[in-house]
Amino acid sequence: MTTTTGRVPQLDVDGKFPDRFAPPSVAIDAQTATDKAAIAATQASDALASAGAASGSATAASAEALAASGSATASSGSETNAGASATAASDSATAASGSATASADSATLAGDHLALVQQIPVTSDGLMAATAADPTSEFATQQSTTFAPYVGPVHYLDIYRDFVTGVWVTGQLNTPTTLTATATVGSSTINVASGANYPNGCILSVAGGTAAQQQYKITAGGGTNALTVTPAIVTELANGSAINTFWGDPAHLQDWAALGYFMMNAKRGDGSDVIQNPGTRPIILLGNSWYVAGGSTLAAAVVAKYPSATVTNKGVNGNTSNQVLARFDADVPSNAAYVIIDEPGVNDSAHGALTYRDNSIRNLAALVAKCRAIGAIPVFIGPPPLVDQPNTSLENSIWLRELLASPTFPNVPATAIPTFQAPSGVPEPASISIGSGAGGRTSTGKENIAIGRSALLANLTSSGNVAIGVNTLPGLLSGNGANFAMGTVCMYAATTASRNVAIGFGTLYQPNGLVANATVAASNNVAIGYQSGAADATDPGGLTAIGTYAVAAQSSTALGYQAVAGVLNSMALGAQTSATAQGSVAIGRDNTYVSASTSVINEIKLGTAAHTVKIIGRLNVARRTPTSGADSQGAVGDVTSDDSYVYVKTSTGWKRSPLTSW
Repeated sequence: MTTTTGRVPQLDVDGKFPDRFAPPSVAIDAQTATDKAAIAATQASDALASAGAASGSATAASAEALAASGSATASSGSETNAGASATAASDSATAASGSATASADSATLAGDHLALVQQIPVTSDGLMAATAADPTSEFATQQSTTFAPYVGPVHYLDIYRDFVTGVWVTGQLNTPTTLTATATVGSSTINVASGANYPNGCILSVAGGTAAQQQYKITAGGGTNALTVTPAIVTELANGSAINTFWGDPAHLQDWAALGYFMMNAKRGDGSDVIQNPGTRPIILLGNSWYVAGGSTLAAAVVAKYPSATVTNKGVNGNTSNQVLARFDADVPSNAAYVIIDEPGVNDSAHGALTYRDNSIRNLAALVAKCRAIGAIPVFIGPPPLVDQPNTSLENSIWLRELLASPTFPNVPATAIPTFQAPSGVPEPASISIGSGAGGRTSTGKENIAIGRSALLANLTSSGNVAIGVNTLPGLLSGNGANFAMGTVCMYAATTASRNVAIGFGTLYQPNGLVANATVAASNNVAIGYQSGAADATDPGGLTAIGTYAVAAQSSTALGYQAVAGVLNSMALGAQTSATAQGSVAIGRDNTYVSASTSVINEIKLGTAAHTVKIIGRLNVARRTPTSGADSQGAVGDVTSDDSYVYVKTSTGWKRSPLTSW
């Protein structure tokens, strides 16, 4: 069951993401069957009963462990530290009786069962309704300086994909403004005091850091005071509401308060908070420049919810995962409750593009292991929307989500760069996805085939597509689908295009090297060959371009190496042939490498001066009678006839020769 109150993010218990603008946390659990929870709880109860039989003076320990078992069963999926509960039970048993050994053994057995229970998420509305966990229960009663290892799930707050969509847009400035009129529910327009610094495509943060916070993307009207946004307004925005750009630059936030509110209200699968009251144990912000820039605001968000909490900021500009791991022991105390790691591995990408991942996997696994060893809960905050390019950043986000969700993590081989299917929204039935980020992890499109890293990466609703190759059709979101794309960065810029065939590196993306001519929304194109595609930047449809660097305009055909059919209804057949006038046709290339070329409307240029044109069969010359030698119609070299004469257009006008019978 998915619920949304204001902009507080919720998560379906099956792990799917219900709302791209209402982000969840990803509480990753190894098992999902309710009957397993019941069996584990029964086993825990039996073990505790054995503890009571072993020592009559262990009654208090049995009662306490049984209460812990009931709490774990009701919470089902929370990450209560099972080892700590067992230790508490054992301590009570020691105080109650000198014969605590048997009791401690039984309580340990119960603790093992509780650890199993804690990894089983709530799977029904009834159990969810029964959850009544005290937000202080996880840490408030823990007074020790060392704690049992943490065995629960890793949390991932996915900033890019689920908290807010969109990327940094060149030209935006971080100038706050306000609403000048109430924006009603369902409206797609907001009126602001000054929109000069808000271009189309940038993300607006409204009432950031409050329960009313919302994010919207500008789709039209950028730079004016009347901005068209998506999605439509979901909660009424009062006149005077504070507005700011969400992203401050390509890698950093502007509205840190909005991130803080999201972080402190992100929910687990059972509806409880991801970040619970740490009691006397500190929360550590461990990472890079995000914490340098916004760590104090994020810390304030924690303290606003838990006034007695201690937050320590350990952010260092530009840190890679190697550097963060190297200073973990020095910067993270052994009694830490949470270690919140920002942008995990994001700076690694600057040191070898996508080949950094095996190193990142190794380091993230080590960070998780270190957190678990001291009893701290690891929480990752996802990467920013634009590090090098939008689709790569989105791919990194999905890759990280899948990695942390993998049942093999953190035990993957150090040299592996694994491919995982995302548990948080698998492609629809009858679709096939092979490769990291392939297939659109929140897609409702059907009958798609995506093979290769980031193939059909961002797809939401488009169906019937085939994408084969690295970064093939990665930005396709919706539309009628039925595209066939095969080749690296093939149709890379397409978002709503349909019924296209593209085969070859860069086809319909950077034709003849020009990204400006990429196909975005056009339909019915065929492009086959390295960097073949559209001849202009109008996003034309109905073109055919076959051959390396071949380009064609709308309803035109170019066939051959660097063939150019540059305008509507033109045709170029042969290597480097060129037809650049409407209705023109250029055919052929001679032995001196000269190609036919025409820029005359409706002209057919057959061959070059070196060609001899031999016609086998009949030559039918058009019939027409010029009005005189000065008739302006026709071009030099034109031949026509009637029943009496054959006419030829020369440089001095029309000439004629009479026809005779024999």
